[in-house]
Amino acid sequence: MAAATAARSVRRSATRLASSDVATFRSWLDGVDAVLLDCDGVIWRGTTPIPGALAAIDALRAAGKRVVFVSNNSTKSRATYVGKLKRVCGIESTVDDVMSSAFAAASLLASKKLAPAEGHDQVGVFVVGESGLHEELRAQGFRTIGQDEGGGKPFDFAGFDVASLDGGVRAVVQGFDTEFSYNKLALAASYIRYARAEYVATNTDETFPAHGFVVPGGGSMVAALRTGCGVEPEVAGKPSPRLMDLIAAHIGVPASRCAMVGDRLNTDIRFGNSTGAQTALVLTGVTTAAQAEASKGPERPDIVLDSIADVTALLAAASE
Repeated sequence: MAAATAARSVRRSATRLASSDVATFRSWLDGVDAVLLDCDGVIWRGTTPIPGALAAIDALRAAGKRVVFVSNNSTKSRATYVGKLKRVCGIESTVDDVMSSAFAAASLLASKKLAPAEGHDQVGVFVVGESGLHEELRAQGFRTIGQDEGGGKPFDFAGFDVASLDGGVRAVVQGFDTEFSYNKLALAASYIRYARAEYVATNTDETFPAHGFVVPGGGSMVAALRTGCGVEPEVAGKPSPRLMDLIAAHIGVPASRCAMVGDRLNTDIRFGNSTGAQTALVLTGVTTAAQAEASKGPERPDIVLDSIADVTALLAAASE
């Protein structure tokens, strides 16, 4: 695709450019010091890299932009993301280049400065999630439980008693969980309802792209627990502005000097727009060109790209 047509700017307000040329892209990027990139649907789909992703990252870094990988996927720790970026896409990174919703949730819970329950040395957390979420919470000093409650383990209606709940649990943290079960759902709801545990969700993504198709996301599980306990969770990941505050403090760049690149309108684009960042939508994930064209308000991106790979040609043309 020619560089002049790789970016399709879409108007969100009278102050946004609407022309579809390299000048639009240059104007969009000139005010940016850091580029925040979603991973699923932008850098890869499952374990398949998006063609041209590595070259685009190299081009952004060569242009002096700080690149941060911002994912709502809570199943992996930041260290695991570093490994996957290298293994799947050949992208070199460090944990300081990664901001996951698991890390964000752990940081949000740590900011609450909860005191351990009487008789306990650590704050206990019941986790509906996978190993990456447990790792990030433990790294912040929390004791986690719940990992052994999956695998089809049935809920013991007859034997359940509030007194059987772990008395040290002060919070429930929920992320994506491939072993999500009624047992986990009932226990998590009980901690929130009866133990008055804090309720934090890593994200509310309804779906995510994997290996060429779309599957239910962590948001579908959050909907179940929210319904079952009657409490709204605090959301740590996109589109929560808490995440942008965490990123800005982490990299020393204000939101107004950041650009958010993602494949989802109601998380990535809403996240960027609502925090004052520039936004770009790519069409390699869950959002179609028709949906992008019909988007409105805080879910309308500044520019739309067919793929992150278009950035390489645009940067080359913009530097001429």
